[in-house]
Amino acid sequence: MGSEPTGNGLVSSESGSDGRNGSSTLPRLLGVALGCRPLRFACTIALALVIGCIVFDPSPPDTSGSIFSIPAVEFAANIVMFLPVGAVARWWRPSMWRNVLVGLVCTVIIESVQGLFLPHRVADIRDIVANTSGALIGSVACWAIAGTLRRRDRP
Repeated sequence: MGSEPTGNGLVSSESGSDGRNGSSTLPRLLGVALGCRPLRFACTIALALVIGCIVFDPSPPDTSGSIFSIPAVEFAANIVMFLPVGAVARWWRPSMWRNVLVGLVCTVIIESVQGLFLPHRVADIRDIVANTSGALIGSVACWAIAGTLRRRDRP
């Protein structure tokens, strides 16, 4: 018995003679969910909309006096904002360097639009470095998680 694949790619969670109690259920369910192309497409669009609303707001919120007025915090916030970009890019293609390139290209486009068309926004090379770093960290984190899940799924 144990955790055997069913016809739809999902697994049962019945306890088998090995006592694993369906221990490979989560990695397999994640695999099914991550393989769902409409879900991947929807997450990509949602991420693009969220980041677009943040970076293309013609009059960004006044951060003077807030924690975001500290350069290191703003830099870290840009990294965090692009972590999901690396993750979603890896979801489409498992090439870390290609995913970092996606983050870099997106950031250069964002900074170019901000510098050329949004007079109250500032194009900054530090944003390019931070955003690209975020895409790299997001892609590496997903690579590490996928490796861990693969190792856990082995008997």
